[in-house]
Amino acid sequence: MTEPTIDDIIAAAAEKARVTPEQARAVVAASLGLLVKHAAPEALAPALAAMPGAEAIARSSEARPPRGGLFGGILKATGGLSGAVVADAMGMMDRMKKLGLERVDVKRILRSVRHQVQTSSGEDLVGAALKTVPGVGGMLGEG
Repeated sequence: MTEPTIDDIIAAAAEKARVTPEQARAVVAASLGLLVKHAAPEALAPALAAMPGAEAIARSSEARPPRGGLFGGILKATGGLSGAVVADAMGMMDRMKKLGLERVDVKRILRSVRHQVQTSSGEDLVGAALKTVPGVGGMLGEG
């Protein structure tokens, strides 16, 4: 059995969450970008390897966190590592709202991605990477 590509995973997540493939791709790209920036590399590597094409998306311009506004800058400056993570995640959620997505949509998409990777690999590789990022599990579909 071959692993599904990131494009296959995104298409299935879009269908499951009842959003457009473009919306699902934006969520997956932004989430992967956040994980590349903040997750422990040794925990993230197996998850990326289980989704052929994911690393390219994770390192693309569409995956980069948006520049934070005043509040984001304050969070990053005063919140330490977890402040920077939360500020990036909040910026991601703001960007998704501009695409017509609510938090519930983002969670549905990301839960679908996590389930697909777990089904094809037999392990919760996405969950293992998420556990290394403090403070954003709930925002990124954990639980």
